[in-house]
Amino acid sequence: MDGSEPSCGAIQHAIDLAKITSGTIDLVHVVNVADQVQIYTHLHSAYSSEDYLKEFMALGDEVIREAADKVPAELRGQTLVKIGEPKEFLLQFIDKHRYDLVVIGCQGLGALPGFFLGSVSQYLVQNASCPVMVVK
Repeated sequence: MDGSEPSCGAIQHAIDLAKITSGTIDLVHVVNVADQVQIYTHLHSAYSSEDYLKEFMALGDEVIREAADKVPAELRGQTLVKIGEPKEFLLQFIDKHRYDLVVIGCQGLGALPGFFLGSVSQYLVQNASCPVMVVK
């Protein structure tokens, strides 16, 4: 869950599937610090690294809180905000928890930018130990 329109669409698909299967929905948000620090360094040069981490966690908490509000209480599982590299963290998290299905939004980078930048959804489709549904 990253707060984007596709990830919000993914929540609705996950809700629909969880209702039919009596499943639960875990919501995970991973902040890529390397990307965010470059942005914040230009905007807030007086921030310390601790300030950055607090800010990133607060933003992540807000994203997850908004997502959790969309999920009916009886379908809601755990919520988690982590700082790290999204692809690797999510792959390990999926493997550790042995999910039946992962539902993720697609940012729609396109073929060339997705190839160079790396798409989290594409990476999970190729490497996750369970099926991955990508929502546009």
